[in-house]
Amino acid sequence: MEDKKPIGAGQPSGAQDAMGHRLEGTAGDDFIQGTASQDTFVFDVTNGGNDAFLGFDAISHGDRINLTGLRGYDLSEMEVSPVTLGPSGFIGAAKLDFGDGNALTIFGVRPDMLQEHSDWFVDDDGNSLQSQMAEVFAPEEIPTEQAAEALPEPDTEAPAEALPDQEPVIHTYNFTSGGEATI
Repeated sequence: MEDKKPIGAGQPSGAQDAMGHRLEGTAGDDFIQGTASQDTFVFDVTNGGNDAFLGFDAISHGDRINLTGLRGYDLSEMEVSPVTLGPSGFIGAAKLDFGDGNALTIFGVRPDMLQEHSDWFVDDDGNSLQSQMAEVFAPEEIPTEQAAEALPEPDTEAPAEALPDQEPVIHTYNFTSGGEATI
């Protein structure tokens, strides 16, 4: 039997096994911090509260998110939104809202990353939820006929206006991991 330790806000948790750590919170609101090894972050979609995952790293460590409580839950009901940090509007997290007060915020991950990596999600049996999650994260498409109708008619008589010369704006962001990016 695997030793699972529930955590509260900011407390370490999880039992070490051959694959890394199994990290899960309680029915309340939890901050769950990942480790430097492969972790499985667990979230109950029907009774998980408002949890935040910190240190989730599927690319370097092979971390996964185990969604539990899926029996009778339709993943298409989940709403995905970006979480902006600071006054610059930097998107620093993705929020998955499962309804009824159950939401998961994954720091360091943008919603578009989830669309690209729907294979990060598994069910209780370790089965991939890739096809279901890919459907949820897929951008809404406008049917071709409606898209053509939605486009404005080109104005062929108006002359094109030149844009004024502008100096480029450079923004430098210092990330907590020590990296820096200049845009």
